[in-house]
Amino acid sequence: MITHPVARLRWQTESGEAEYSIKPEETITIGREPDNTIVINDAMVSRHHARITWDGKSFTIQDRGSSNGTFVNGRRVRRKRRLADGDEITLYKYRLTFEMLSVEEEIEPRPGETILAMPLPGQPRLIVTAGPDAGREFVLGEDLMTIGRASRSSRWSDSQVLLTDRTVSRPHACIQRDESGFSIVDMESANGTTVNGERISKPHTLADGDVIGVGETRLVFRAG
Repeated sequence: MITHPVARLRWQTESGEAEYSIKPEETITIGREPDNTIVINDAMVSRHHARITWDGKSFTIQDRGSSNGTFVNGRRVRRKRRLADGDEITLYKYRLTFEMLSVEEEIEPRPGETILAMPLPGQPRLIVTAGPDAGREFVLGEDLMTIGRASRSSRWSDSQVLLTDRTVSRPHACIQRDESGFSIVDMESANGTTVNGERISKPHTLADGDVIGVGETRLVFRAG
């Protein structure tokens, strides 16, 4: 049983509710730019709007000089503020609920997907931070994994990262692992594949924290 403090953020998207699980020592950034942990694609949200960190006793939130401010329970955040279970964070019109979890939650994974309240250390993974599947995590457990659009005819397997984003091709890109690490290559997708906002045309070596763009979806690569 995991006894370390664990938290999560929940918010509404056009396709339903999304969530992101937080572990201690992890810095969560929220903003419009694709390098954020949680991306909110709205001009009224600043490029780098807010940040959530663990100070050794609790999670705190800090505004990063945003134009429209960060609010917790309706009160503007002027300096670092400690977060409590149930706090409502507002960025412009977007509301995120902060929840504290005392133990690891058991979440039933979908086929081909591993969802953990706290990812196990050492596991490379993709974290979906924007798009219809925001909040999902995929463990990169195979040497070759395909990213593509899910459909009724899709074959669910451990070698696939299947998304419900209609702007994602099927297949769209693949991630390969060798002795030097992980790399991604576009599979002649309709809308292309980007890494940190730059479109790739050949295999691209991935570094921890890289943001992969496929269609309207953004996935953060974590090397483990």
